[in-house]
Amino acid sequence: MENWQEELSQFDPIRKDTYAGLSRLLFLSGNQYVVFIPSLNLTAYGNTASEADEMLQVVINDYVENLGLLTKEEAVQELKRHSRAYHNNG
Repeated sequence: MENWQEELSQFDPIRKDTYAGLSRLLFLSGNQYVVFIPSLNLTAYGNTASEADEMLQVVINDYVENLGLLTKEEAVQELKRHSRAYHNNG
């Protein structure tokens, strides 16, 4: 997995906050607003910050829905995988 901190170091976040207990970063990349949740490696974008936030909700809903299709053991492993990658880079 790529080092997300190194990749993001070229951007200056417009906003840093939390969403459902997860760190969320908002960046302007060209003319697009990008929202990134590093601990889950989820990204969404839009023409405005509000649009990016709306798309993030779609991405999170899709992620959770797909987690629900996994067995309990598979879902735990998926979440642990993201946690390890986040903490190894963090």
